[in-house]
Amino acid sequence: MSGSNPEAAFPKLWRSTALFRRVFFVALLFAAGILLFLLYLDSLAEKRHIKNFNDRQYHLATLARFAAEDRLASMTAVSDCVSGEIALMLNEGGAGAEGARRALEKALDAAPDALGFYFIPARIAEKNGAVYAFRPTRSGRDAMVFAAEAAEPLKSRGVSAGDVLNISGRAGLSRSTRVVLLAREAASEGGLAGVLLTAADLASLASRYAVPMTMNGESSGGAFHEDGVTVFLPEPAGGDGEANGLAAAEEVSAAVRKAFSGAEAVEVSGDGEKKRALVAWNSMKIGARRLYLVLASYGEINAGGLPYMRFQRNLLTGILLIFALLGVFLFSEKFKRAEVEKREAALRAIFDNAPSGIATLGEDGKFLSCNPAWVAMAGQSEERLKQKSITELAVPGCPGAASMEGALGSLPGTFSTEVKFLRPDGSTFWGGVLLSAMNDASSGSGVTLAVISDISGLKAAEELLMKGAAALESRKEELEKQTSDQGILLDLFTLFAGADEPMQIFEALEGSLPSVMAFRSFFLCVSVPGRKDEYVMMDSKGEAVKTKQTDFGTDKKGIIGHVLKTGKPYVSGDLALDPLYIPHTEEARSLLAVPISYKGRDRGVIGMDSVESYAFTARERDLLGLVGSYLALHLEEMDARSELDDKARQLRFLHGVVQQLATEQVNVNLSRKIVDILGEEMGFAMAGIFVPDYDSAAGVSLLEGFPGEEGPWEEAVFQSLSGMAAEAFRSGKTVDRSGETGPGGIAAPIAFGENVFAVLAASGEYGVSAPDREMLEIIAEHGATFWALNNLLAVRRRESLIDPLTQVWNRRFLIQRLEEETVRLRRGGGTGSVVLVDLGDFKSINDRFGHLAGDEVLRRTAAMMNENLRTCDVIGRLGGDEFLLYLPDVTADKAMAAMKRMDRLAADLKIEGVDAPVVLDYGVASFPDDGDDLVAAIGDADARMYEYKAARKAGRA
Repeated sequence: MSGSNPEAAFPKLWRSTALFRRVFFVALLFAAGILLFLLYLDSLAEKRHIKNFNDRQYHLATLARFAAEDRLASMTAVSDCVSGEIALMLNEGGAGAEGARRALEKALDAAPDALGFYFIPARIAEKNGAVYAFRPTRSGRDAMVFAAEAAEPLKSRGVSAGDVLNISGRAGLSRSTRVVLLAREAASEGGLAGVLLTAADLASLASRYAVPMTMNGESSGGAFHEDGVTVFLPEPAGGDGEANGLAAAEEVSAAVRKAFSGAEAVEVSGDGEKKRALVAWNSMKIGARRLYLVLASYGEINAGGLPYMRFQRNLLTGILLIFALLGVFLFSEKFKRAEVEKREAALRAIFDNAPSGIATLGEDGKFLSCNPAWVAMAGQSEERLKQKSITELAVPGCPGAASMEGALGSLPGTFSTEVKFLRPDGSTFWGGVLLSAMNDASSGSGVTLAVISDISGLKAAEELLMKGAAALESRKEELEKQTSDQGILLDLFTLFAGADEPMQIFEALEGSLPSVMAFRSFFLCVSVPGRKDEYVMMDSKGEAVKTKQTDFGTDKKGIIGHVLKTGKPYVSGDLALDPLYIPHTEEARSLLAVPISYKGRDRGVIGMDSVESYAFTARERDLLGLVGSYLALHLEEMDARSELDDKARQLRFLHGVVQQLATEQVNVNLSRKIVDILGEEMGFAMAGIFVPDYDSAAGVSLLEGFPGEEGPWEEAVFQSLSGMAAEAFRSGKTVDRSGETGPGGIAAPIAFGENVFAVLAASGEYGVSAPDREMLEIIAEHGATFWALNNLLAVRRRESLIDPLTQVWNRRFLIQRLEEETVRLRRGGGTGSVVLVDLGDFKSINDRFGHLAGDEVLRRTAAMMNENLRTCDVIGRLGGDEFLLYLPDVTADKAMAAMKRMDRLAADLKIEGVDAPVVLDYGVASFPDDGDDLVAAIGDADARMYEYKAARKAGRA
C-alpha cells in the first residue's frame, strides 16, 4: 500500500467521508465569498458613517457659533449702553469717577458672562484716570490685570478711534481663566469720549456653547483663539490625559486655522502613534480676531446603529447558524440520546448539590419535590414539606408571600420576589424566590419550578445601608444649613475687613450679627495692641461700664476670664445656676462666649446673651466661633501691617546709615561715624568702639566714643562699656546686659568671618529695647563689612607701591614722593639729596651664577641699604639693578659720605651661590644746588653715577 494515497489505503473510510468532504469544501468556499463581501460592505458603511458624523459635527459647531455670537452681542449691547452713560459722567461734568464705577458695577450684574469693565477716557491725562469694575474672584483679578496691560499704551498717548479695532478681540491666558477683550467706542457731543473694554470669560463661552454640543460622548468640544490661547482642549472623553490632549490640541489648532470653517480628518498624536481625528469647526469674529469653535472625535468612531454593519452581522450570524444546524443534523443524531441522558444526570446532580434551595410545586403551591439545600434551609424533612405549600412556610403578613400566592395561580413565565420564611424553631430567614412555569407532559397539569436563595445577609446589609442613607441625608441637610450660615458670615466679614481699630470692628459686628443670630446683648473683649495682657471691653447695651466690668478681660474674671484661661468656648444655659457668672443685668438668662484665638494666641473673647434659658445651641457656638477665628486673623493682620511699617522705617534708616558708612575709607573715621549715629540719631546715652589692647588691664582700649568730648565723659564711656566690650571680644558673641527698665547696655562684635576687628558697645538710660538691639547688631555687621573692606584697600594700595622682589618702594611711589617733597621744599625751604645707585658688574653675576642668584643679590643689597637708612629716608627700586634713595635734610656731601659707608657694607656681603663682591656705583644730586625739582635731579644723579662707574673701572674711583 502507498502511504500517499488515502483512498487506496482506507477505501471504506474514504467513501463514507466523501459527502462530508464535499459539503465541507463547498461551505469553505461559500464562507470565503461571504467574508469578502462583508469586508466590502463594511468599507462602504464606514465611509458613509464618517461623512455623516462629520457633517453633524459641523452643524453643531455652527449652532455653537450662533449661540456664542448671540451671547457676545448681548454683552456688546450692555457695553454700548454703559459706555455712553460713563462718557457723560466723566467728560461732561457728570457724577465723576465714583459714579462711573457704580455704573460699571451695575452693568456687571447685567452681564453674567463678563468678568469686568475697564473704561479709558480719551484724554486720560486731564482726568482722574481709568475707571474699572471687576468681579471679586481670582478670574476677575486676572482679567483686571490683563485689561490694564492692554490699556497701558493708551494712557501715555491718549485714545484714538483706531484703538478699538486693535484691542477688541485680544485674548489672554492665566492659571484661573482665559479672557477676551471687547472694545467699544464711547462717543459724546465733543467726539470720542473714550474706550470701554469688556473682559469676557472665554472658558465660560467654550464650556457653555461648544462643549454641550458634543454628540453623546462620541466627540469633545473646544475652542482656539487667533492669539494662540487654547480656551478648552478638545481632548477625547476618557482619553489618555493631559499629554495626549496637548499634542492633539496643537495639531487640531493648526488644521482649523487654514479656513474660517470646515470639516475634515486630521492625523493627531496619541499613545506614541498617529491616530485619525474627525474635526469640524466654525469661527466667529471678535474685533479684528477670530475664535474657532471646534468639535473633534478621536480614535475609532462609534458605529452603533449603522444599518449596513448590522445587516452584515445578522447575515453572517444566519449563515453560521445554518451551517451549525446542518452539522448538528448530519453528525450529532446518533449522540442525541446519550447527550440527553448525560444532561439529565447533570441536572439531577445540580438539583441535589446546588447551594440554593430548588423545589417543584403543584398548582396549589404544594411541594412535589425538593433538594437537600431547601430541606436544610426550611428546617423540615422532605416528607413534611410535601404536606405543605410554599406560602404556608412564609411569615404571616409578609408582602412577598401574598404576591407569590397570587402568581402561582396564573404564572405567565417567571416571577421573582423576596419572602421572609419561618422555621419550626421560631427562627426566620429571608429568601429570594424565583418561580418558573413548567409543563408536565405525562399528566398535563401545571408544574412550577421554585429556586430559593438565602438572602438574609443581603437584607441585613440593605437595612444597614438604608439607615446609613438616612443618616447621610440628615448630615446633608445639616451641612447645607452650615453652608448657608457661612455664606452669611462671609458677607459679614466683608463689612469689617477694612476696620483698623477694635471700635470699628465692634460697630460692624453690632450692625450685622442680629441678621445671623438672635440675642439680647452682644459684647467684645479684645487685647490692646502693644500692651501685654491688657484688654478693652465693649458691649452693645453699655452694661459693662455700668456694672464696672470693663476690666474683666485684664483681671481674668468671670466667664470672660475663664474663656481667656482655657481658650475654649463656654455656653451657659442657665446663668442663675452658673458659678462663674458675675451678673451684669437682670434680663440675661443664658450666655455664649467663644475665644478670639489664632495659632494658640488669645486675642480676646466675643459673646452674647439672651433673655431665654438654653437659647444657644451648637450652631450658634460654631457660627460665633467662625466669627472669633476671623477676628483673630484680622487682628493678626493689623499687627502684621504695623510690624511691616516699623520694618520699612528701619530699612530706610539702615539705608541712610549704610550710605554714610560707605563714604569713610579710614577705620578711625568709620568708628567716629558709627558712634555718632548711635548717640545722635538712635538716642543712646553712651556709645563706643573698642579695639584690643593687651597691655591694659581691661584688655581693650576706646577707639572712638560718644559723647566725644575728651576728659570725664571719655572716661565715663570707657568705664561703663569696657567690661561688656572685653567679654564680647573673648566670646565673639553679642553681650546683652539690658533689662526692660532701668539702665543697661549691649556690646556686639564687629567681626568679619573669624576676625574680630573691634566691639561696638552702647548703653541707654532706660535699657535697650529689642528693636534697638537688633538695629545695633545690624550696624555692627555693616560696620564689619566696611572695616574689612578698608583693610583690604589699604593692603592693596601698599602692594601697588611696593616692588615685589626687593620689598622696597617701586618707581611710582618714588616719583610721587619726590613730587610731594619738591612742593614742600619750595614752600618751606630746606635741603634734600637724591642718590641713584646701580649694582656694578651685575650682568656678569647673572651670566656666571644665574638669574635666581642675581635676584638674591638684589634682595640682600636692598635690605642692607634699607636697614642702614634713617626712618625718614626713602629707598626704592627704579628698575633692573637701579635703586633710588631720597635723604631729606641732607646735603650732597653728607649723602656721599653715607654712600661710601654703604659701599663698604655691600662689599662685605656674603651671598650663598655668588662668588663675587657686590659693587655699588652711585651718583648724588641735591636740592637746591642742582635745581628746585627733585624729579629732574634724578637725571643729574644718573649722569654722575655713570661718571663714577667709569672712574671705578679705570681705577680712579
